[in-house]
Amino acid sequence: MLRKEEKAVNILEMNIENTEKGNIQGIKNRL
Repeated sequence: MLRKEEKAVNILEMNIENTEKGNIQGIKNRL
């Protein structure tokens, strides 16, 4: 159970990081 939850948390954190990087790149592209 714990390992599955940890993996899910890691995936969510990676998704958030990628989304933030994508947003920053998108803003730079607009400028």
